[in-house]
Amino acid sequence: MVIYAFLSNTLLLTVAVAILGNTFAVINADAAAESMFRKAVATIEGVKADSVFSYQLPFNLIALVFLWPLSYVLNPRWFHKVNGEFRQVGHFGP
Repeated sequence: MVIYAFLSNTLLLTVAVAILGNTFAVINADAAAESMFRKAVATIEGVKADSVFSYQLPFNLIALVFLWPLSYVLNPRWFHKVNGEFRQVGHFGP
């Protein structure tokens, strides 16, 4: 019984190592794409979270100059109102 337990434990451990090694090889083969995907998701989330990116190009610098200092002075509700007014002034599209 001891010999059977020893052999079955060794065989199960060998199978587990083989399965984990194969899984690691599959993940490692796609590591570059996974890294680029994670960086892209982080960049998109950062852009969505920043209100300066909602402005068109020349107006985002003006918004940065005016809104960044105001973010430290105003509470979030008033900052949102001021940000909305700035976006309406700087919007020339439909």
